[in-house]
Amino acid sequence: MKSFLTALIIEPNDKLIVPYTYLDDSYSIIRKSSAREGLTALFTNRVDIVFISASFPPNKTLSILETIKNKSKTKLIPVVVVVDFTNRLNFIPGTTWGGKIGVLDSFANEAQFVVVTDRIFRLML
Repeated sequence: MKSFLTALIIEPNDKLIVPYTYLDDSYSIIRKSSAREGLTALFTNRVDIVFISASFPPNKTLSILETIKNKSKTKLIPVVVVVDFTNRLNFIPGTTWGGKIGVLDSFANEAQFVVVTDRIFRLML
């Protein structure tokens, strides 16, 4: 039986597919379009990585990060902040997140995706 990682994508732009299209078949994907739906998904699912849109206002992003921190039992769940260049304002939180945070944008290529996700997962070992 194949073991899946669960990726939670909290992204208000339903048309944005990059960088999410680079998640391979080893991921079970949960995609939510609002911060509220994302928080509910965090409460009800085991997640291995969370992608948070930088399009959310700071208070919603910080609420999501606080929930992820509280859900992280033995180690922080990795986070990737995704900048959507079709949105005029983006918020990237100023945190090191224990080295398990990355930033990608809507123009990222697959190689960039792999470098960022490999780096944040390698720190988990």
